Amino acid sequence: MNISWEQLEKNTESKEIGFESFNFQIASAVYKSYGRFEYDYNTPGSEFYLKITIACPELCAEPGDTVGWQAKFWINRSDPDNTSFDRPHREELIEGFKKTLEYKNNLKTWIICTPGRPANTAPHYVRNALESELRKIKPDIEVTYWNKAIYEAFYHEYTELLAPIYKHYFSARFIGFRDIEQYSQRRIKRLNRKYDADIYTPGKADKEVKELIDILSLGKEMHARISTLKEGLRKIDQNVLACEYVTVEKAYIDDEREIYDVLNRIGEYISDVESATDPFLIVDHILNCPKPMIKRVNELLRKNRNGRHISSANVPEEIVQHERRYLSELRDHINDLLNNINIVFKLEEKISRKSVHIFGTAGTGKTNLAANILCKG
Repeated sequence: MNISWEQLEKNTESKEIGFESFNFQIASAVYKSYGRFEYDYNTPGSEFYLKITIACPELCAEPGDTVGWQAKFWINRSDPDNTSFDRPHREELIEGFKKTLEYKNNLKTWIICTPGRPANTAPHYVRNALESELRKIKPDIEVTYWNKAIYEAFYHEYTELLAPIYKHYFSARFIGFRDIEQYSQRRIKRLNRKYDADIYTPGKADKEVKELIDILSLGKEMHARISTLKEGLRKIDQNVLACEYVTVEKAYIDDEREIYDVLNRIGEYISDVESATDPFLIVDHILNCPKPMIKRVNELLRKNRNGRHISSANVPEEIVQHERRYLSELRDHINDLLNNINIVFKLEEKISRKSVHIFGTAGTGKTNLAANILCKG
């Protein structure tokens, strides 16, 4: 992928906003699992922020810290690989830094984004001069620079993840939605004329394929499932969790309590997007579900596959039955949460599906099937 700033200018309405948006898309794609982004209109100081909830060594940030991005489309037409950090530019950055600290006084890392790299050679050492001024204001600030070399490194490390973003901003053959829509309409008409799709009789295959690509129906099903999940959160009798069990190992019941708690936290995260109307926004939110929580609950489920009971020979029968009832209730709640969460993730996979493959020997009606779905779907 050739990073051409001239092409970015052509592909966006405003070069400054386009460059700012490009940096946000990269940051969001790579670091969204580490916290929550803030990218509001006319954000004071920096262009956008990331409030860290999971430690991110790459950004030198711990939970509670904030990372800020400052984007400046200062392009050097005579030498695009270099961006000047002369005194006016440094003063502008310093003022932006001061405003950033007024808005986010827990700023830990400040990332300065420019098209080219800043020079840092004798006699001026402009980058050192800038960092010295910034640390007079906040001594513990970490200053990082993003520029063309960094963007190239990101692309090569996360090609599959970032390729659509880079194509949007730098592709010379940018195709908009209208082009795709017009092409699709022409293609449907040709299929109608060639294969008599209008007299085709739909069958079981049509129904099955349509269920996979009917995003609106899948979105409604997703909303219903998220509502069901939300209703079941934190519904358990607290006595079930607080009970001092004597008929099972302490480690086992501690793990069961943690499974219940982590599943609830995953459910609460998913429920945050219940009011969204765009299925793709819901899917994007679910895809950002913190991976450590999912990993942890899977570890505990594997570990607690079988209950670890203790001999209850000397335990009164009343207590044995009481604890069995509590354990059954706890496991029922866990299974309900797990079932609803798994269904949500399966719906997410269907909605985010990029393609559906249809196989069959020649003459079995694959093209008629496709034409009918396009025409009547």
